[in-house]
Amino acid sequence: MTNTSGAIGAVRACASIWGAVALAASGFLANPAFAQCLGAVLQPPSALTIKGGPTALDAGDLNGDGVIDLAVVLADRNAVAVMRGDGAGGFGVPTEIRVGTKPSSVTIGDVNGDGANDSVVVNTESNSVSILLNDGHAGFATTTDIPVDGSPVFVAAVDLNKDGALDLAVPAARDGTVAVLLGDGSGGFSAARRFGVAANPRWVAAGELAMAETEESSNVDLAVVNADTNNVSVLRGDGTGSFSDPFNLPVGVFPVAVAAGDLNRDRKTDLVVANQGSDNVSVLIARPGGGPIEQQYEAWLGPSSLATGDLDSDGNVDVVVTNPDAKTVSLLFGDGRGALSTPDKVAVPMSATFAAMRDVNGDGKPDLVLAAPQANAVAVMLNACLPPLSWWVRRGAALLTLAAILILPWFWRSKRHK
Repeated sequence: MTNTSGAIGAVRACASIWGAVALAASGFLANPAFAQCLGAVLQPPSALTIKGGPTALDAGDLNGDGVIDLAVVLADRNAVAVMRGDGAGGFGVPTEIRVGTKPSSVTIGDVNGDGANDSVVVNTESNSVSILLNDGHAGFATTTDIPVDGSPVFVAAVDLNKDGALDLAVPAARDGTVAVLLGDGSGGFSAARRFGVAANPRWVAAGELAMAETEESSNVDLAVVNADTNNVSVLRGDGTGSFSDPFNLPVGVFPVAVAAGDLNRDRKTDLVVANQGSDNVSVLIARPGGGPIEQQYEAWLGPSSLATGDLDSDGNVDVVVTNPDAKTVSLLFGDGRGALSTPDKVAVPMSATFAAMRDVNGDGKPDLVLAAPQANAVAVMLNACLPPLSWWVRRGAALLTLAAILILPWFWRSKRHK
């Protein structure tokens, strides 16, 4: 009886020890210096030639086959090109659709409620937005242009007035405003209503932002980066498609891009800003009632765009920044507490100026799609990340604990019968 109790106690002790090891290792490896990938994060870029100066793009299923396709802005050809995906990270020959003069931005979304993703393109020189309605097979025979004065440069599609239809938010660089066009759910949009921001707005992000010294709300707010005034304008939404006067948050020098996401896992929306003039990224952590906390992180030379997603499968938001002058992209890994790692600089020979992060090969991990106008190319970098070291340690400790539970009784019995 005593020997049996001793064996059980030994098993329990072993299990407890291995459990403690696993817990300690997991806590240690939660440090952002370790919570990255084993080996390369991204495969080398695979370039696809597409003439016409591809300056921006978006990714989504355009022909209803469940595979990610691309809509690519061709600024030099006054067109947007559709490239159908093959589900393995490759894309077909581009099909061009004419839009306005000097298009600069595109977004994909179902604006008419028929279940097929449409495309919306901003045309900077012709001061308009082109609505391209999809026939369900990546065909865009119906195109409508809506005036948006003031040199529009970017577009985001989001439901701003809670009616279930996508609306548009469009920064206009020349007149320092963001234009809001409310969707009717059938592919039509209201005339642009303008809200003042600051000088040279370049990009907009939307979300339930807790950036002001006021209480949170469930309405969609807008964050607009203003390159010439080195700040972000936050406009509080009222849930009807109207917005408050902006309050401005200082960031780095010449901010050109902004993204919204929960960087510290507190279920509140934070902001990430790419600062082209100061070669860094600003992270604004939301604090309802107290104003945001800003931290700046190195991003490398002249960042031109950014994208967010979980590159290393650790559940935290990571940031990718394009650095065309340095012919690199910078990968900044999030630690889940609002901080970013030092940049991992990955060579991109074709000087990419724009990045989007999507799972283009269906493996459940976000890949990187880049636009490179000088090289007349779109580049795809597939995610090659193996799980971080903490993942292997947790599973290794669990396996060792199980092995101890199974082997120790056998060991005790064999010793007793000798």
